[in-house]
Amino acid sequence: MTDRSQNCPNQDDWILFLQAEDNKSSPEMARHLEDCPDCQQVVLGLEEELGPLQSLLRHGVRQEDFASERECQQAAQNLIKKTEHKM
Repeated sequence: MTDRSQNCPNQDDWILFLQAEDNKSSPEMARHLEDCPDCQQVVLGLEEELGPLQSLLRHGVRQEDFASERECQQAAQNLIKKTEHKM
């Protein structure tokens, strides 16, 4: 890291920055990121790690996503068969 790393936001700050819906909420951090190769590397690594999780947290998982899966359909059919036999 360069000498500028002493003035760099820490990893937790970058996580919060990335989780923000609108990164413009912290213009100082956005400017710092544009000028700091060390932080650019940190943010790239965080984006790779947090990308899928962040997407799930923001958008959630729709129930329909699972309903179309073959395993889910088979489980539903098995449950229907079991309940029909009990009636």
